[in-house]
Amino acid sequence: MLGVSEKKNLISIIHRSYLYRMYAIVFSAAGCMLFGYIYFNYIQENLAQAMQNPTTALAILIPFLPGAFLAYRAEKLQTRARKIIQQNRKKR
Repeated sequence: MLGVSEKKNLISIIHRSYLYRMYAIVFSAAGCMLFGYIYFNYIQENLAQAMQNPTTALAILIPFLPGAFLAYRAEKLQTRARKIIQQNRKKR
């Protein structure tokens, strides 16, 4: 059985995980909108030719990095919470 402090820690981990997941979705949506803006205003003619320029390739990928990082952190926190729950089940 988990103690009070362990339960609070587990709830905190799960709460942060869901917040990170929600923010990841928001940042990913913003990244999609920013990608659309960049694409339709600067690269619309030929995407393959524009991707040969490293600066353009980075400008297209950078808007998605915050969402990807937050999704990664959320997954790590969920993994940690699952380990705590599994350890608790083994103790019973």
